[in-house]
Amino acid sequence: MLHRRLAHFEILERIGQGGMGVVYRARDTHLGRIVAVKILPPAVASDPERRSRFLREAQAAANLNHPNIATVYQFSTAKVEDPEFTEPGSSEPAQEVFFLAMEYVEGNDLQHHLSRAPLTVEETLGYARQIADGLAAAHRAGVIHRDLKPNNIRITPEGRVKILDFGLAKIRQEVAGWVPPADAGQSFHTTRGMLMGTPPYMAPEQLQDSDVDHRCDLFSLGVVLYEMLSGETPYPAGSLLEYVKALSGSPARPLTEVATQVPPDLAQVVMTLLAQEPKDRYASAEALLQGLRDWHEAGAPTEITAVSPRFEVPGGPPTGSSTPRTGEALSPATVSTPPPSRLRTLALAAGALATLAALTALGWWLLPNRQAPQPTDSPPRRLTVAVMPFEVLGESAEAESLGRRLASYLVGELAQLEGIQVLDMGTASSATLPADADGTLRWELQDDEAEALRSTLLLRDLSRLVLWSHSWTGTREILAAQQPEMADQARAVLSTWRRLDQDRRLEAMDFFKAGLELLGDDRRNRRPLETLVYFDLAIQQDREFARALAARSRALRRAYDMGPEEALLDQAEEDARRAIDLAQDAPEPRSALGRVHLTRGEYEEAMEQFRLAAEDPEARAEALFDIGILQLTMGQPEASIETLQEALTLDPENWDFLNQLALALESAQKLELAQSTFEKAAELAPEDAYWPLSNLVRLAVTRGDYEAAVQYDARISRPLMEGTLASNLGNAYYRVGQLEKAERAFRRAVELDPQDSIYQRNLADVLAEEGKRQEAEAAYGACVALVRREMRVNAAPDRVALLSLCLAERGECAEMNVVLSQNPPEDMNNVIPLWNLAHAQTLCEQRQAAVDTLERLRDLGVDAEVIAASREFAALQGEPRFRRLTATSP
Repeated sequence: MLHRRLAHFEILERIGQGGMGVVYRARDTHLGRIVAVKILPPAVASDPERRSRFLREAQAAANLNHPNIATVYQFSTAKVEDPEFTEPGSSEPAQEVFFLAMEYVEGNDLQHHLSRAPLTVEETLGYARQIADGLAAAHRAGVIHRDLKPNNIRITPEGRVKILDFGLAKIRQEVAGWVPPADAGQSFHTTRGMLMGTPPYMAPEQLQDSDVDHRCDLFSLGVVLYEMLSGETPYPAGSLLEYVKALSGSPARPLTEVATQVPPDLAQVVMTLLAQEPKDRYASAEALLQGLRDWHEAGAPTEITAVSPRFEVPGGPPTGSSTPRTGEALSPATVSTPPPSRLRTLALAAGALATLAALTALGWWLLPNRQAPQPTDSPPRRLTVAVMPFEVLGESAEAESLGRRLASYLVGELAQLEGIQVLDMGTASSATLPADADGTLRWELQDDEAEALRSTLLLRDLSRLVLWSHSWTGTREILAAQQPEMADQARAVLSTWRRLDQDRRLEAMDFFKAGLELLGDDRRNRRPLETLVYFDLAIQQDREFARALAARSRALRRAYDMGPEEALLDQAEEDARRAIDLAQDAPEPRSALGRVHLTRGEYEEAMEQFRLAAEDPEARAEALFDIGILQLTMGQPEASIETLQEALTLDPENWDFLNQLALALESAQKLELAQSTFEKAAELAPEDAYWPLSNLVRLAVTRGDYEAAVQYDARISRPLMEGTLASNLGNAYYRVGQLEKAERAFRRAVELDPQDSIYQRNLADVLAEEGKRQEAEAAYGACVALVRREMRVNAAPDRVALLSLCLAERGECAEMNVVLSQNPPEDMNNVIPLWNLAHAQTLCEQRQAAVDTLERLRDLGVDAEVIAASREFAALQGEPRFRRLTATSP
């Protein structure tokens, strides 16, 4: 769905679908924020009742402003042609859709949490207070939800509740103080005989078709709380008829009989909410909140305003870690409270180092690709481009107004282009071209068809030869929303023209080469999505340009690596397969598809594509490079060394190949040779390509030589622009006792790669070490959310172990058990995942399971002394099996 737009929203991925429409995660291009966009397709919008419910949700939620209610930003309509937003196979040229833009809420709905196990009293009370607070705000505003249920309650990674979906809301206009718009018709009236709600969360009065008030929401909340505490609903039913019979048959079974751990006074609060008669329930959500406060003051165990992670109490198992994490980064030894001088340092045995090096090699895809042409020695020429007054073709006041807006926006966006002076010629039709201008950029706007405009952007040289042009068609609103895309293309076109030695019409190959140069330029590789516009321009001019499709696939996959967006990886695969269809024997599409397979963990499929690419003599070195990376990822360091050495015989001065060979040597425990190879790669690499130095930092940290790692930092001549390096330096600074510098480095890693779960976990560890528990809690929660997203694509053992550990750090041991039951730890066979798993099991007091895991670590070569000295496992000291494993005294 990449590049699809709806008004000024860039659609990123589909995240949900139901009877009331399809929900997408999207980017608001005007305000630069992520939102959720719910679209009511035309086929559904033709149903008056569904259209009415959709408008009701918009009007109801838009008038609510509360931290426990998802905020609605905009309700509007837009004309679209894309069948994704209308109907597949539709022949309609353009259709109008209703859409709702609202706050995007990370996390899972409450139903997801309940599907695992009942919640604790502490968790339930934390959520109950927030739900009641949100309902109180809605009721004060005259809004009755009428469909409160676990699916409509979302829990963020930080434990914040958000109430969603006001599609069945009833508006009490005498309270709300506002009236629905006149064109809403019967939008806010319920059809007689139509049930509003969801069994088994509906109040009895909802079944009786009577005039309900806010107390029906309190009954629904009672059902939700009953289910949270017991794992059951008070009136289990598989159909509406069964629910009606159950509800009219007898009162609900007392909560204390179903969930014996629930205090009687708290159970009475829930049962009061479940009273058959509204008058017997709490009078309001505020009254319920007071009842919860009274129960808390009478002896509830914890503060219940929000759900907090359960850190271990003094004397219990320590929550620290002194182990490098899996993946691209190494973490600090950081969650417990002793000062740095009291911390023990972990020195992994040689066998552990081998596995660690193999895992850190997974950062390969960020290396510049040697297929990309290097920048020329001579700088591109300077250009002066005049942005001419827009030209309206026809008599359209709407086009004239839009033209002024587009021209003004374009000048502002192009003002900062390097080596290009942009002159604003204003709006005067008699504007004279400056003598020093190299060319002109002009808008042309005209009526294209009923209610649509056609906007064309043209670049001309001084002879008025059109060097490039492109058109966009749509309503004024659609064209206004496409301004960022227009500006992106104009920037790329001007930058490409500047690189040419002569003035001629820009061709697909020109854009392709410019995109490749940027994609392979390490100075810019932190923003791979910026290269997409060049490949888009190439494909616009040549729809069958297989190499451009393959290059766009590479850029999309690299962007996915830097922040997992499933739509990016899906589009990368689509581009690669289309390129293969167009050019079966070309190596670039094979390599691109192989890298997508590797990212998904589909190693056999990746190997097949890389080997096909290697059949081309000109692409063989690069394909061998890919194969060597794949072999190392699969835990075959010796095979990787052999493959990479063959690649170097074809390109002996390639510092990328040397850098990857050093990783393979490190994994094979040939540490001295690995270090010297990294040093050689650093000598050959361009000044801005700091990957070999980054790996030298990591190797020093891995070997426990933290002072050396800090010294390598002094050799890096540019600001930290890569998360792995920042995280590893954070580790080094932590180990030498410089906590402030460590925190700064970890924060930089998160800033550079906010979607990297490992960096979030590392930051959480050091924050907890510094006593910043609230910030640490948020970072652990972010880690959990990110790993879950990653596991939707590839549930690799290292992801399972990291998720388990972050859950354990938050005290969510029941959830950890669910994760491990779905992803058996028997599949783990590397040091770092097993170490994290053993740590998680220790935190959750699963001592025998932890010792089992530690025995597997010992079998992989981890020294028993390392295990015995690690604070993670101090709580196991009293276990006889642990003492035997580590040969320690009782």
